[in-house]
Amino acid sequence: MTAALRYFARAGRNVTQKEASVRFDVLPTTVRNWLNDGITLGLWTEDNIDRWFAFGKKRRDKRETEPPVRPNASWRHKEIGEAAGDDRPIRFDVL
Repeated sequence: MTAALRYFARAGRNVTQKEASVRFDVLPTTVRNWLNDGITLGLWTEDNIDRWFAFGKKRRDKRETEPPVRPNASWRHKEIGEAAGDDRPIRFDVL
């Protein structure tokens, strides 16, 4: 996952660790752990990370990027037929 994080960070797509966590659907602490792992492995330094987020903020200020969209979980609270847009009950005897 550190490769994907590095790709989005270097491209200036993330402004904060929180945004990166939304993009990858993980907790912000997980993103920090990935960043720390990359530092430990020698993939990047703290200065690299600071530059990537600064570049992301600059691109966001210029309106070149948009924040990631949080996944919609409203389907969890719907009935099966309702989520499918169908009022017919599901028949399990045909499966």
